[in-house]
Amino acid sequence: MKLGKFIEKLDALVKARDEIKRRISIEARILIQDSFRQETSPVQVPWAPIQRKGPILQKTGRMRNSFDVNPSELGIVIRNSTDYAQYQQYGTRSIQARKMLPDKSTGLGPVWLKIFREAFDEVIQKTLKNA
Repeated sequence: MKLGKFIEKLDALVKARDEIKRRISIEARILIQDSFRQETSPVQVPWAPIQRKGPILQKTGRMRNSFDVNPSELGIVIRNSTDYAQYQQYGTRSIQARKMLPDKSTGLGPVWLKIFREAFDEVIQKTLKNA
């Protein structure tokens, strides 16, 4: 490979960063909804049962629908606009934690990691093919 073509490919890879973050943001949104559907954490630990009947953490659907996932300079940012999501995620003295998102204690887990790697690989392969 000639130096000029090599530099073009490197340039394309640098520009692919935004597309990678965009794709991972989309996948994260889907994975969050999957956690609610399956009532499991990102590492596939079932959520603790609740006293009332019905889906866990979905009495009104407000928390489930309040996740905002966006690309950031360093990767992606996931926020939830409800004031009680943090209590469900991390637990309290009276609420057992029901993790909806990966965190430092669990890492991404195999499912999130696999999906993110696939999205990353797809963007890189497409970028290099078109460069």
